[in-house]
Amino acid sequence: MQDSFNNKISKNIPEDSHILLAVSGGIDSVVLMHLCSKISTNYKISIAHVNHNFHKDSEKMENFVQKLSIKYNWDFYSKRINDKINSNIESRLRNERYKLLLKIKNEINADYVFTAHHSLDQAETILMKILNSSSFDGLKGIREKKKHIFRPMLEFSKSDIISLAKKHNLKYLDDPTNNDEKFLRNFLRKSIFPKLKTIKSNIEKPFLSFSERVSEVNSLIDYNTDNFFESDLYDLKDNIHFLDRYKFKDYPLLLKLNIIKRICFSKNESFNKNLVSELKEFFHKEKTGSTKSIGDFLITFDRKDITVTKREFLDFSEDVTVDEEKFFKEFTFKWTLEKMPKKFSNSSNTEYIDATNVGRDLTIRSVKSDDYFYPLGMNGKKKVLKYLVDNKISFLDKKNTFVVCNGEDIVWVAGHQISNNYKLSKNSKKIAKLNFYRN
Repeated sequence: MQDSFNNKISKNIPEDSHILLAVSGGIDSVVLMHLCSKISTNYKISIAHVNHNFHKDSEKMENFVQKLSIKYNWDFYSKRINDKINSNIESRLRNERYKLLLKIKNEINADYVFTAHHSLDQAETILMKILNSSSFDGLKGIREKKKHIFRPMLEFSKSDIISLAKKHNLKYLDDPTNNDEKFLRNFLRKSIFPKLKTIKSNIEKPFLSFSERVSEVNSLIDYNTDNFFESDLYDLKDNIHFLDRYKFKDYPLLLKLNIIKRICFSKNESFNKNLVSELKEFFHKEKTGSTKSIGDFLITFDRKDITVTKREFLDFSEDVTVDEEKFFKEFTFKWTLEKMPKKFSNSSNTEYIDATNVGRDLTIRSVKSDDYFYPLGMNGKKKVLKYLVDNKISFLDKKNTFVVCNGEDIVWVAGHQISNNYKLSKNSKKIAKLNFYRN
């Protein structure tokens, strides 16, 4: 076991690295300390203990770990979870523990945090993920290495750890919460896995194999995702991601999700099961003009493409006073009061409206998802986005579409159509000329 551990460290951790060991005082982390003591001449080692402040022995365990640190002549650091956690206890304690471990790592400028997870932990985690209907990516279970977290004992069995502790007469403390079966992990460990072991003694092994297979499938998905982004089926213009709609629809769901994840999420984020179901239905319907929000991103089915864009452009709004010409990054806008023209312009950049109910200001702003207006020549109202889709306006053009408003009323979808409520008639007394030019 020591030789295997040494090889694992030498292949993954550069010499002279500063290693922070996460030690609870239980048998697993005490064995981790023992194994690391045999390689300590090549590395700087420190000890971190997180006091969960959750049971009566919390102080006892912290003091025990501190004494162990003195025995090995390693620096000792501790943090305490002070928040009272009454719900989703297992998950929230784990999150707090890692948060504090990384805080210690940063404070002492350590390179890596080692934890003492082993193969039974991996088996329990995978089964918990299955029971919780986790995403396929989540079924990989515990990662051996994730950023600065390293788990060098992940392939070791619990029986190997117990044997080594007995062989070297290692002292440790049992965490009393490990016997509380209201926690799912403890229930699996105490009630389920012992029964599974009557069928297969090395029950951890198939779970480790399962984790490897999932990792291999994920590698294949990542490979095809890389190929997609390098192909002519993908393009990026003006911070808008264009995916070839008709090729994309034939992809397996896991590949579709990975492509969207690559655009919308950071590397270590993942879809929750509800979002996976929603995206599956969204991709299945593939209705032109339909949209789906994911965080700060908006996915839209356009005529030929699926577009993914940040929704920053939805926030633009500016008031423009009569006779004022305003220059913006994308366009120039000006409006003036005029007499009835003898001849109307054929340019889509210019429109005349009845300004009877218009004051000194008009507002030009981005299109919102719930905007509607009364298109000239049509009966009733229509959503602006639906109007643009029906008129075959591409997503890139929709992104750069603006509306001119009189208060809450949309007067003009700039460059496209005015509202029926502002059309000129022979009785119009107050007339405004609107000019909208792309820069």
